[in-house]
Formats: sequence, structure tokens, C-alpha cells
Amino acid sequence: MNTKGIFSFLKSAISRKPAVNTLSGITKTQLSKQTGILNFKSISELKTDTIMVRTPVPEYLYHLTSPINYDNMLKQGFIRTSQTPKGIYCIEVNNFLNEWTKLKINNGSRTIQDELIKYLQKNSDEIVVLQIPTANLRNSSNIKIRSQNLLYQREIDPRNNPTLMKHLLEGDNVSLADSYISKGDAIEYIIPDAVPVGEVKLVGKFNLRSNNINEIFSDILQNGKTG
Repeated sequence: MNTKGIFSFLKSAISRKPAVNTLSGITKTQLSKQTGILNFKSISELKTDTIMVRTPVPEYLYHLTSPINYDNMLKQGFIRTSQTPKGIYCIEVNNFLNEWTKLKINNGSRTIQDELIKYLQKNSDEIVVLQIPTANLRNSSNIKIRSQNLLYQREIDPRNNPTLMKHLLEGDNVSLADSYISKGDAIEYIIPDAVPVGEVKLVGKFNLRSNNINEIFSDILQNGKTG
């Protein structure tokens, strides 16, 4: 199975912002008092019953790309999706700074974060970091997640495990993120649809030879750009 495609992208419980659907007519203030949830994305009208759906969607996701790809995005007007799984591959800052540095591959010689950097430096030492506010997405509840721990594990052959194979090829809904985060998994977030560049913020362009990727994202975290 080809895992190379996952690295066209660039964290977790700290910056998650629940998406809440509830009965028409209830105000956000009332909802906050009743549920204890102070931050949520939207109130949607649903039939006659009050239904609470808490989706652990980070307020911001981050996409890493090359300068050439970024120039193409500006010309086309969109961040376009990749395949298998179909979507835009992203990370969330806290998870990236912590869990992505713990998962070892190649007999422990490097981390998956190292693998990402290696892929990003394939054609250029310069990377572009883009911030995607999930509140601007058409339907953030359709975001998928994929565990890098499961992607890189070698104990179970996915060809003999349909559930694992489905997770690797399609991902799971973001509503299941907590179950992976609680285990300390490195999480890849997958936005299923193209995103207009007008809804994306350019964080900056960085040279990976002169900028440590953890320092880049630690600065993003310290400057409050995770939500």
C-alpha cells in the first residue's frame, strides 16, 4: 500500500471547538448554560427534538505545501484535494508538536515528523504553512481523521483486517478523534472538499534548513493561532 501520498500535507484536545446542533429557538446563551459548552460553531434546526452532537473539530487546521503548489493554489483559487483518502491533509498544532515526535519508524531511526520533513524537502527546502479556520468550511462535521500509528504499524496486515483497511483508505469521522487522541495517536485530519484560498490564511514561508519545524509551530501556538 502506498503511503507516500499522505505527505502532501502538513493538533488535539486543547484547541478543539465542539460543533453543536440543537433545537430551533434555543439561544446560544441558553445552550451554553444548559450544557457548559462555552464555544461552539453553529446552531442548526433539527425536527422537534433537542439533539446535541459534539464534534471534536479543531478551530484551526494547518496545511503544509511547497511554494510551487501554493502558487498554483493562488492561480486556481482553491486548495485542491488529494486521493486515498480523498481530501486535504492537515495537522492540528498540539498533536503535531507532541504525538508526531513520539512515533518512531524505520526501526526507531526517525519519527513520522522527520518523514514529513524529508518529503517536504524533496524538491525544495522552503515550505508554505497555511492556516484553515474550520468555521469557514461548508461542513466541518465531515472532516475525517487517520491515525498515523495505525498507518505505520506492522503487526497487523490490513489486507486481513477490513476495519483497519477501511480506516487507512478512507479515514474515520472526526467525531471519533477523542478515542485516538486519548491513546496518544498522531492524527492526520482530512478535509474532504476543496477549500477556497480566500478562506485560508498564509502563516508564512519557511526554509527548513534554517527553521526548525517544531519552533515554527511552537511560535504559532504561543501566538494564539490555534484557537
